[in-house]
Parts: sequence; C-alpha cells; structure tokens
Amino acid sequence: MKNHYWTAGIFLLFLVTTSLCAQTTGGEWTRIARPGYQEYAPVTLANGVYGITLSEKVLLGNRVQLNGIFDKFPGSGVESAVEGIDFSQLELIVMDKKDSETEQADYLKGKRFSETNLNQLKNWQQEFNFREGWFETSFDFESLRVQHTVYALKHMLQTGIIKMTITAQEDRFFSLKNTLSMARPYAFQSSQYLHQLREREIPLFTASATSPGGKYTLATTTSFYFANDKEKPLLTYVDDGEGRPSLGFEKKLLKGESITFYLIGSVGTTFNYTDPLKETARLNIYTLLKGPEVVISQHKATWEQFWQKTDILISEAPEVNKNIRQMMFSINSFVSAQTRFSSACMGLGVDYWGYKTLWDADFWIFPALLLINPEAAKSMLEYRWDRLDMARQNAASHGYQGAMFPWESGSSGEEQTSLLYLTGPFQHHITSDVGLAFWRYYCVTLDKKWLRERGYPLLKEVADFWVSRAEKNGEGRYEIKNVVGSDEYAINVDNDAFTNGSARQVLQAALSAARLVGEVPIPAWQEVADKLLIRKFKDGTVQEHDTYEGELIKQADVNLLSFPLDVITDRKTVHQNLTYYENRIDEEGPNMSYCMFAGAAARAGDRAQATRLFEKALQPYLKGPFQILALRKNRLSTYFGTSAGGLLQAVILGFGGLHFTENGLVQKDPLLPEGWKSMQLRGIGTGQNFKVDGK
Repeated sequence: MKNHYWTAGIFLLFLVTTSLCAQTTGGEWTRIARPGYQEYAPVTLANGVYGITLSEKVLLGNRVQLNGIFDKFPGSGVESAVEGIDFSQLELIVMDKKDSETEQADYLKGKRFSETNLNQLKNWQQEFNFREGWFETSFDFESLRVQHTVYALKHMLQTGIIKMTITAQEDRFFSLKNTLSMARPYAFQSSQYLHQLREREIPLFTASATSPGGKYTLATTTSFYFANDKEKPLLTYVDDGEGRPSLGFEKKLLKGESITFYLIGSVGTTFNYTDPLKETARLNIYTLLKGPEVVISQHKATWEQFWQKTDILISEAPEVNKNIRQMMFSINSFVSAQTRFSSACMGLGVDYWGYKTLWDADFWIFPALLLINPEAAKSMLEYRWDRLDMARQNAASHGYQGAMFPWESGSSGEEQTSLLYLTGPFQHHITSDVGLAFWRYYCVTLDKKWLRERGYPLLKEVADFWVSRAEKNGEGRYEIKNVVGSDEYAINVDNDAFTNGSARQVLQAALSAARLVGEVPIPAWQEVADKLLIRKFKDGTVQEHDTYEGELIKQADVNLLSFPLDVITDRKTVHQNLTYYENRIDEEGPNMSYCMFAGAAARAGDRAQATRLFEKALQPYLKGPFQILALRKNRLSTYFGTSAGGLLQAVILGFGGLHFTENGLVQKDPLLPEGWKSMQLRGIGTGQNFKVDGK
C-alpha cells in the first residue's frame, strides 16, 4: 500500500454474535440497512469497466468511477483515474396540494427529496444482494412509497439500469428528473435530448465532458423506459447552462396507483470509442428494445453462472461464510475477462489514491481472483503485458537490465508516484510481484502455450532485472541495497527481507518456466537465487532489513516469506517470526498484515493462532450495516479489495492448504480455524474441488 495513508473462545463468541446479527441484517446472500446504525460505509456495484458507489440517499449523492481511463489533473503532475458522468442522479419533488390543477408557482414550492434529511424518511431500508448483484432502497416520502433498485450490468460492461416503482399512499402529483452530472468539476461540452428516430420514438438524453487534462471525451446516455406504455408521461428536457442538464416528467397518481419505470444509463469515452456519444446511445437503444427486464435477468444469470461454478462453503460458521462470499463478489466485480484492465486497491469504489495499479493488484487481489475466476485474472496480466516495453525502458533508464515495473502504474506504464514520496524510485519489489503473478497463472492453468508466449518472456525480463540489480559482496553473497520494502516506514534500507525473498522466488520461477518451455536459462539466475541474503537476528528470527532493531512497522514484510511465498517453511521459524512481528505492526495502519499472519499460522500448524489472527484481520475492519471491509480500523471507506484478496488467500491457500506448483494446485496440510466444522472449496482455479474437515 502507498505510504499515505485472543483465543479460540473469543472467536467462537464472535461466530455466535455475528450469526445473531445476521438474522436482522439479511439472509445468506443479502445485507440490510435500517435506521439506527452508527456508521455508514457505502456499497459499490461494479463490472470491471465502471463502478457506481451508492449513497444513503440513493436517488442522489452517488459516484461513477471508470476503470483504465487515466488523465493528469491540473496541478498534480501525475495521472489519476477519471470519473464518469453519473447517470443515476434523480430529483423527486412532490406537490404540496393533492390535485393536479395546482399552479406552476405552487408546484415549485413542492417538497424536494434533496432537501429532506434521511431521518425524516419513513420506512427507509436498503438491501444489498451479492449473489445477484443489486442494491435496493425503499422509503416513504410525502405519501409516496418509493422502491429503487440499481444494477451494474455484469454482461453489458458499459451499461447500468435503475428500476423504480412509485406508489401513491394518498393522491399525489410529483415530478422526477434525471440529472447528468459529475462529482468533480470537469468541463461539460454539450448536452442534448434526442427522441426522433426514423423507425420509432426513443428517448436519448446525452451529455459529454472533457477529462481534466483534455485527454479524453467522456459521454453518458440515459433513457426512460416505462413498464406500461399507455401511462407513459411526456418527457421534458432542460439545459440549465451550468453543466447540470436534466430530463424528467410529471405524474399524478391516485391513492393506491403505481408507476414502474427504468432508467437506463450507458457510459463511454474516446479511450474505446471514436464517438462515445453515439455508441452510448446505441447501447441504450439496444437495451430499450431488448427490454430492461430481459437484460436484468441476463445480468442475474451471469452472476448465477459464477456462483454455480465457484463457491466456498463453511460448516458451522455462517456469518464468516457470508463475509467470504462478499469478498468473492467484490473482487470479481473489480475486473472483467473482456478487458485488459487491472485493479486499484479499492477496485471501482471511491478510492483515496487515484485508482492507480500498485502491488495491491498483483500480490493481493490477483492470486485470490485467479483462484475463483482465472479468465478475469488473466485480464490483469494483459494490463502488465501491454506495458512491458515501458518497464524495459524504465529499467534501462535506471541502469539495469530487463524490465522494471513502476510502483504506481496508470495508462502508459510510466511511473505515476508523486515526487513527494520515495516509493516510486525505490519500491522495486513490485517487479517481483508482477513476475510471480504471471508464474502463478501458469501454476493454476498449466497453459504451456501461454507460458511460452506470455509467461516466460516476462519472467525472463524480471529475472534479468534482478540479476543486474543485485550486488555481490565480499563473502560471495548477493545483496539488494537501497530499497523501500513492504514496510513503507523503512525508507532506503538494504536487504529488505520481503524484497530479497520475493526476488529469490521469481528467479526460481523463471528457472522453472525456462525448463518447461525448452529454453536455456541464464546461469546467473540460479546463482543469485541461491545466494541472495536474508538477514537473521542471533536467535534465528528473520531481520526485516540490515538496520532493523524492532521499530514499529506499517505492514507485514518478513512474515510474507512464510505466507504466501513459502520461502520460509520451517515451522519453528515461521512461528518465531509471527510472535516477534505481530506486536510491532502499527495498529492504525492498513489492513494488510493479519490476514497473511493467519495464513502463516495455518502453515505452521497452529490452529489457535490462525483462528485468533484471522479474526483480528476481519472483525475490526467490517464497517456499517453492509459490513464493508475498510482500509483502517478507524476509517470508513469503500470496499478494500487488498484486504479481501489477502483474506481469501488465507482461507483458500492457508486454511485450505493449497499451494501453487508447476504441476498445478496441490493440497497439503490444510488446517481450519476453531469452530469451522468443514470447508468445501468448489470450482477453484480451473474447476477443482477440495474439502477440508475440522478437527
């Protein structure tokens, strides 16, 4: 992560209490919010191309984030990902008077939803369904019952649908309008409302804008579709000239009457379309004529296909199982198999660091996604492959051979870290993280053709980099000096344990890959791998770096050598390292350590410690009624995919005992936490099934 930023009995009590909470917060696949919660962390629905983060007042206050679309913001000097024009913003106004003959002047004095506090709404409830991928909000406002459901379509990657039903509890006259807007003040270019097509009348409300640095044109098209054509109201378009154009309608409902309609929204940019305005309009036309309910059913079927193929089932731990499934849903929403995009640490939620691609993607999220959806994970590798030439250039400009990947990567593969931080020039373990991701893909798929065409060529470049980067000392050992390791509190240190250990692993992966594709590896790969230095204290505990003396650390470093890297496999040493470093983790740091500690404890065969550490990695970070996995204990955020990836690795690789090997996934010495009776890992990797029984 960027530099910015008890016992089995207790765990059993946690299982009992969270199971009781689940009875009031939704079923096996849902979470429900009702008034009375103390904190609210939002849900993000995403499909790998865009994500929509949804607010408490879901008619407005939402954010749309685009994947893979980067531009430089004025005054920044580095890239950040670009937000999309939000198609979801709705304004509901209810007349003061009951009859439809009210004068316009009175109408303008109506009750506006945007001016209503959440606690003034009656029967407010939100429901998040992570099996089918939807988010529903319902409430009473001025004698209108409103049901509002959002879908970020899993199979139509540029499009989303909002379904609304409004029911009158008394005679009511209301107005509803859709506003196209952006959270940031991007420059709107134009807006228009088109409704005359040659074949038939179809409403197309479009808007475009320029990204902050002028690199892209952004476009969004929305369309209203009414379930009952006979009750379709007249649509009115207004351009206020201030970048908030709107399209809406007025409607009178008698007591007991309802109206159901759909708002279809499609987003696009000149990154993938020459004319995104026309293409988003075409997507809306397609959705309208196909029928929104048909499209929604296809979206649900796409998610159902995923769950039918891949699932994790834990006996006697229902709430933990629910959390794990929510992790699977989230990281499988970050990336699509139909793209060549990677993932930011919070996927497509509201991110705090520009949505750029760091080691969170390759080391934390990718392995977990690889285990549950290898085709989507492959897209993350294609993102890196497309930027290999720039990584070669980066290595050469620093005086090294091979390829050197940037710490923060955006559109081109150039370094996008601010000059305020030293992580960009020195956090070189990212190159190992990328190389190991490529190797693990082969270990799961055993696709030798891919290894020959993609895996080995990249691993060769990574291995060449480390051979040129390592320095031979007077004792014949190799050292890697002047780095920022995983612990970003330790700046410009020598022989960071994780940096050296991951370099050793990726060199060994390159050696194995060369043999598998019939190539002759460079002898220096083996020599450096065998002789890379990893320091130890006198008692045998691994020393984080040459000058480490027990200082507070930001996040796991040494312990990553035990899990998931398997560089250190001696159980005594694994346990010794855990005991030493657990008490030195900054409790206010990012949630990236205890999940890997739990996996290491499972590797060491310590059930009680694995149980305690897994709870420590999970429970304090679950926020709000939707149990959003947060970046830090005391900070609300959107879903922290980095931690989700680490926890899923702890479950599948640690508790499930799976190992990445050149012969495929191999199960060895699984170990379940206390209270878990059994665990089924279904459809893992290329469709393998594994089962673990508790003791």
